[in-house]
Amino acid sequence: MSFINELQQLPKDKDLYGLIHNDLHQKNFYINGDKIILFDFGDCEHNWFVYDIAISVYHAIQLIPETEKERREKFALNFLDAFLTGYNQENNLDKSWLSRLQFFLNYRQVYSFVYLSKFLNIEEYNLNVKTVLARMRGRIENDIPYIELNIS
Repeated sequence: MSFINELQQLPKDKDLYGLIHNDLHQKNFYINGDKIILFDFGDCEHNWFVYDIAISVYHAIQLIPETEKERREKFALNFLDAFLTGYNQENNLDKSWLSRLQFFLNYRQVYSFVYLSKFLNIEEYNLNVKTVLARMRGRIENDIPYIELNIS
């Protein structure tokens, strides 16, 4: 319940909170020349803008094995730097909110676990999916971050 408690304490002013895509990952956009075309707006919701950033980081590193912690962190930081370069051309999110990125990455992990557990018939999936869900559950239950980012 600590996620709920912390979320309830966060401000919701227009510079921090509003309509987000809520599913922004590599399968929900394509590049056409110099333009990025987003699609799949079916999960849009009102939430904190930093959560939309966390979702993108979360899914960007999803295919890098957890055992490769240094590679995951390096890629995540490079991805975040490039992402924020573009993001800051259109939006002005106070940099102090990046300190909450770790919280929202962990929140996304919980969301993903609940979503997958609810909508996948786990019995129909292979051992790999079951293993991934078991690892996710273990990280959540033991308060182990999805990834530890040293954001400066």
